[in-house]
Parts: sequence; structure tokens; C-alpha cells
Amino acid sequence: ADPTRLIPGRVVLDGDSVGVKEPDASLLFSEYVSGTGSDAALEVFNASATPAILRQDGFPGWMVLWLDQPNGTRDWANHAAVIPFPDGFRLPPYSTFVIANPDADPSITGAASGLSAQLLTGGGAAVALAFDADGDGAYDPAVDALVDVIGDLSGVPGPEVFANTTLVRHGSVTAGATVFDAGEWTS
Repeated sequence: ADPTRLIPGRVVLDGDSVGVKEPDASLLFSEYVSGTGSDAALEVFNASATPAILRQDGFPGWMVLWLDQPNGTRDWANHAAVIPFPDGFRLPPYSTFVIANPDADPSITGAASGLSAQLLTGGGAAVALAFDADGDGAYDPAVDALVDVIGDLSGVPGPEVFANTTLVRHGSVTAGATVFDAGEWTS
């Protein structure tokens, strides 16, 4: 294998330099927690045999978009909170990265890889894992790509179907999807 070849969404093995070329659907959400108070967490899973670089300043990378619009507006570009991954973080093969609200119960924050106050509860939010193709840390639908979603992206207000719920994705799912399929999850 050519060690300088860009592997989609994966580490470029060329000395100390790293980078990614395009999204790889083998990064996906594997767990979603929306509890009471500030108890909220998301788990991102690397379903690939190669490490994934989640973010490298100035290079394309990954971000989580958290969209909680109670009036039903589902405009990712203008209303989503962007939750970045730590700069330079590499997610090993078949490993997870857990993002939690810093005010969540210690049993949740103790298992977290990173904390973000933008991760809220309520159960009505749509969440997306997005590939930041231009590496600017902002979601632009003309450039960046949604790779995996949880919730309704249609703009139709819905019930708080995920309130006080933990969703765990079936282990047989190895790729993200841009249309939420409740059949891939157990609660």
C-alpha cells in the first residue's frame, strides 16, 4: 500500500504529516443519551480497521452538529451548535469517543472523552456527524457533508421522542446514514 495515499476520512501516513481527503461513513454515532437535567452524551464509533483523525487544525476533519429548534426550524447552516473534536485527536480502530455535557452526572462525565456545554437534553434535538471538508470549523452545506444523523431533519416539529432516553445502535450497523432509521437502535 502507498503510505502517502489519502484514505477517505483516515490518517495520511507520511512522516509526521496528517490529513484527510473526504468523508468516510465508517464513523458513526453508536449511542445517544438524553436524560434529566444536564445528563446528555453522544458516542462516536470508528467502525474501521484504520485510525481516524477527527480534527487537525487547518485540515478537513469532523464535527458534531446539535440542532435543537423548538419552533421546528431545521436549518443546519444557521442554527446548529457546532461541537468540535479536540485538535489532533486520532480515534483508534474500533474505538469510541464520548462527548458529554460537563454538568451531567459524574457517571456520565467520568466515561467521557470530551465535554461540551452545547450538548443539551430535551429529546427534540436532531444531531448530525458532519465532515468539515474545508477545515474551517463551521458547517457549510455547499462544502461539508452530513455523514450520520439522529432525529428528524425535515423541519417538521415533532414530539420529544428521545427525551429521557438512551439509544444504543445495533452492533451490526457499520456505516452512518443521513436518514434516521429507528430500526437501527434500541432504547
